Amino acid sequence: MPMTEEKIAELARHLVGDLVWSTLDVPPEMWKHVFMPIALGGLAGWHEEELKRVVIFAVLGTHETSGVQINGYPSFMEFRYALAEDFTQALLRAKAAVEVLRAPVSMPPGDNSP
Repeated sequence: MPMTEEKIAELARHLVGDLVWSTLDVPPEMWKHVFMPIALGGLAGWHEEELKRVVIFAVLGTHETSGVQINGYPSFMEFRYALAEDFTQALLRAKAAVEVLRAPVSMPPGDNSP
């Protein structure tokens, strides 16, 4: 099911905050360690073609972690998934926001009020 505009915007904000871990960041052999429900059968019944159309992700501070790191990766006790197209939209929005944040800011001379 496609994400709503609100959910895509929320995911983009989390991406800007560098809070998102996804299957795009983690090698496939580590998925079951980072996204623990996978190791417990959380993707049972999913076909390979279905997995190619989604991105599995978790957000630090939102999704429960085990408190253990494995090879430098956090270990999440829960995860969400998004259609790859929706995740890509969130990534593009996050990239645009970061570019705006990195742009130089100029203020007129003498106008230094907040």
